[in-house]
Amino acid sequence: MVGSLTHRNDLSKRAIADRLRHAGVDRQIAETVISEELADYDERSRAQQAAAKHMKKLANLEPTVLRRRLYSYLQRRGFSPHLIRDILQEIQPDDDPSAP
Repeated sequence: MVGSLTHRNDLSKRAIADRLRHAGVDRQIAETVISEELADYDERSRAQQAAAKHMKKLANLEPTVLRRRLYSYLQRRGFSPHLIRDILQEIQPDDDPSAP
């Protein structure tokens, strides 16, 4: 199940753990499986892939709307706010540090 979650979806480790627990997997077992199966899981790379993929759907939006929607999209996939801001800064530099 972990393999299918990582290959079909651009999710963070936290989101994968949440989905496993929602499917009835014990918290401790989920954490063990994730630590073993996803030891080399690069969340930054996953977030970048997810952002690039979703950007295609948002291409016609104005920059502030695009940033807001992309932030929300990545947040729903379990990525941390700090990582999301870094990804957004890489994709679309913005002078306003308070912008999402």
